Amino acid sequence: MFTIIDLYKNNKTKKIEKLDNSHIIEKHNFSYIFPIMLMKYGFFGSSSNYFNKKLYSFMAKRIYRKANKVFKSDMDCSQKISKFINSNNFSEEQINEIKNKEFTVANYPTLNHFFTREINMDLRNKITNKKKLGLYMPASSRCKFIKIDSNKQFNIKGKDIILEDIGFTNNDCSIIMINRLIPSDYHRYHAPASGKIIDIKEIVSDINISVNDYVIPEFNPYTLNSRKIVSILLVNNDILEICFIGATFVADIIINKKINDYVDAGTEIGYFKLGSCIITKLNNVKISRKIKYDTEYYVHVKDKFGCLINMINIID
Repeated sequence: MFTIIDLYKNNKTKKIEKLDNSHIIEKHNFSYIFPIMLMKYGFFGSSSNYFNKKLYSFMAKRIYRKANKVFKSDMDCSQKISKFINSNNFSEEQINEIKNKEFTVANYPTLNHFFTREINMDLRNKITNKKKLGLYMPASSRCKFIKIDSNKQFNIKGKDIILEDIGFTNNDCSIIMINRLIPSDYHRYHAPASGKIIDIKEIVSDINISVNDYVIPEFNPYTLNSRKIVSILLVNNDILEICFIGATFVADIIINKKINDYVDAGTEIGYFKLGSCIITKLNNVKISRKIKYDTEYYVHVKDKFGCLINMINIID
């Protein structure tokens, strides 16, 4: 029988592969795992009701206040951010890539400003992409590729997820890519390919639950949580749909581009306030031979993972 102790052990420490066959150790403290426990054992319920809505609202408001409380001084700022870094087990690499390392009120007036921090992109891969055919990671995250079956659905931990229920407008695809972010990650997201934004759709929810695999058999965060779906017309005339999904206690999903904007691969599209997950529909693509399906990898934003095929013409 699956117990709370099992849940804690399975989420406290995870070994995650990298595309170069090395690995990282992902560690979480109890404050990260506690909401997952509540969801796993049904305290929030699979749909909104009076009790779970009140419980969720209470916990969310407490987190929002803490994240948006203005620091009193540079000392206060430095102490709170350092505590956040330590409690969320930032790696040395994650600390070194922070663009502005001075933890002052002027640079980070609240913890949420640090959460949505920029990183030094000179440390990430340069994208030349002259023919506009490359496909690149939209976020620093844990990434998994899953094949779509003939019923236009995919399976995670025994749960069948139907593409249409997520909110995608065109379900003609063969692969999806799921990028799962945790608190220590860089929380801005970038265009995985070059093209023109032709649609932005918003789906609002009053409860955003965890995207952790351990609660997916009981709940379906991909169809329950708040989402924003960006459609990009690519250079081969395919439409790439990217679904940005709020995770536990998400405050907002910011899109800083608009319809008819052209974006190059690697261009920043927006950022998450608090937790997040990204699902990208892929069709007519060639995935790197290094990648195994249904295996979760640790990836960096702008890492190349494949390319488009069946090129027809270049967008003006």
